[in-house]
Amino acid sequence: MKNTSMTHRLQVMLFVALVIASIAVAFYAFGFQLRIVGDPGFHARLDEVALFSTMHVLGGGLCLLLGGFQFSKRLRTKHLGLHRNMGRVYLILVLIGGCGSLVLAPRAGGGLVAKLGFGMLAAVWLFSALQAYLAVRRKDIANHRAWMMRTFPSLSQPSLCASTLACSPR
Repeated sequence: MKNTSMTHRLQVMLFVALVIASIAVAFYAFGFQLRIVGDPGFHARLDEVALFSTMHVLGGGLCLLLGGFQFSKRLRTKHLGLHRNMGRVYLILVLIGGCGSLVLAPRAGGGLVAKLGFGMLAAVWLFSALQAYLAVRRKDIANHRAWMMRTFPSLSQPSLCASTLACSPR
């Protein structure tokens, strides 16, 4: 009994940490979009493709805000309709953010490896979301959950990387 309680507490703590971290990165993205934070030179480069930059930052940032809550078992079991509606919005935001990401990837600094890496992450993000959508349409909830869990790291990894690079001293 005690071990199960400890495991549950750890899961809750990790869930809370995930939500807090994703919200923090989302607000950084919004601050970046509003030019409150970030390197002016980097902003100037993104202004060349302003529409796609906005799609990437706002689509990804809003996904970060919604995504963490979708992992809540309580939300899924007690408020299934809300979970489904948030999931629909999340998938639309993945499409918006992912398309923006695909356009921005070839413009990434850091050479060919960065360009290919960000492009592949955008493709994995979109592919995972598509697979999750197709699975839930087939009522294959286990695979839906597995694919949705893959969309979140695909989203958060480049966001955390970009936030780290933007905050690092020059």
